[in-house]
Amino acid sequence: VDHDPDAFDLHGYMPHGRRYDPSRDRVFVVFDRDLDPNCPELRTGEEYHRVLDMCEDLGYVPVVSTPMFELWLLLHHEDADVSGIGPTLLYKDAIEDMLEDLELCAGKRITRERFDRYYRDTFPQAVEASRREPLTTDLRSLENMAGTRVGVELADLAGIE
Repeated sequence: VDHDPDAFDLHGYMPHGRRYDPSRDRVFVVFDRDLDPNCPELRTGEEYHRVLDMCEDLGYVPVVSTPMFELWLLLHHEDADVSGIGPTLLYKDAIEDMLEDLELCAGKRITRERFDRYYRDTFPQAVEASRREPLTTDLRSLENMAGTRVGVELADLAGIE
């Protein structure tokens, strides 16, 4: 992630022509932490920590899922057993298999009907599940451990403890 913070104008992203106000507005940077065998800096975690540091310097909120965003979706389902997902980045296939078993393949489009059916009412359950071992919500630990900050940040936005 190469980016010049001085050149980044948030005005174009604000609704109704509002100006970005760092005292009121928050910027969320959402990304997965997966390993790419062709990218050595991802294997070492150097790039991961650089992005977290950049977010901190700019006042942005990093929202990380390890190894993939779909882990957050999986946590909405009581039938999803994540207890076997250990602290390793090599379980991406296991998550995809669980989603497929629940007929929620990673590539399926989330329509309003699907969202209401599978995700809206189970939000509190998913937030709680994201806080239980073996998962983590700690940003620095998400470098090498399974977990997600999606629920924590959404709960904070909604004012839910």
